[in-house]
Parts: sequence; C-alpha cells; structure tokens
Amino acid sequence: TVWGGIRYWQLNVTTADPFGSASLGVIPSVGRLSYANDPGVAGYLLLAYGSLGGVTPGTGAPLNFDLTGVTGARFSIYIVDPTGGTAQIAVEANGVTYTSPLVLIGAAAPTAYDVPFSAFTPGGLLANLNDVDGARYTFSGNPGWDVQLFSIGLTPEPTTMTLLGLGVLALVRRRRKS
Repeated sequence: TVWGGIRYWQLNVTTADPFGSASLGVIPSVGRLSYANDPGVAGYLLLAYGSLGGVTPGTGAPLNFDLTGVTGARFSIYIVDPTGGTAQIAVEANGVTYTSPLVLIGAAAPTAYDVPFSAFTPGGLLANLNDVDGARYTFSGNPGWDVQLFSIGLTPEPTTMTLLGLGVLALVRRRRKS
C-alpha cells in the first residue's frame, strides 16, 4: 500500500563545505530516489503528502484517507555510503500530528523498515486512522551521507498478509498435485 495524492519534497542543507553540494535526483532505470551529500555537507530530506506537504510545508490539501486496519508506515532504503542516519515519520489524523521515534538507519544493503503506528506520540494514532490527512518522512545523516530510497508506503494490515500467504500456499499445493 502506498500514499496517494501529490508528493512534495524539500532538501535542506544544515552545514556546508563552501565547495560542497547536496543533491536529490531520480534514477529512472531502477525507479529510485537518490539523495547525496558531498563530504563536509549535512542536510535532511523531507517527503510529504497531503496536509503536511505543500509548497510551504503544512499547506497541502488533506488526503482524507481511511487507514483503519493499517498497522504502520514503511520505507525501503539503501545506504550507498554507510555512515549512518535517521528517519522520522509524522502522520496527521483528525487535526493532530503524531510523530514516530527516530529510526536508526545503518544497513549497507537494501532494507525495509516498518514503524508501527502504536509507537507514534502522542499516543492514540491507532484510534484515529479513520481520517488521515497527511504524512511526512524526514531523512537525515552525517556529512557525506548518500542514500537511495526504494519505496515509501504503509505496512499492510495482518489480514491482507494472511490472505496473501494462503494464496501462495494454495498455488504451491496446486502445482505439486499437477
């Protein structure tokens, strides 16, 4: 499951070598978003949807999604230069912005991270998923941090995963019989 609506992005440099740069680009051949900082340059990348997006952050149109049954947010990332970094996710529901704890990113291989909505503060996001208006992902790292984002979306509800697993088992069983 993925977020819908218009996606907004913002690249912010927090410390900079006067001869360095930060860049954001798309690698079309593999469908990845690439975020890179030169050595001596540190910054952060915001990707936002709905009410937490907009040309001026926080001014986007509400999504009005009903995510009842969805258990959390997910992102898949690959660290090209494994110097470590963090991610944080915010979700706006029923007029309240809920924020995840910092997620430490350290894998030098493509890795999916699931952040359960039950970990977001203030508590109660799971009770308010019937009207989600926006989402924001913030990625930051040490100077020289280079990453590639594979996907950003939602953790499927357990029922969907169970049905998918049962379908795969049925296909395997059918194939063995024939």
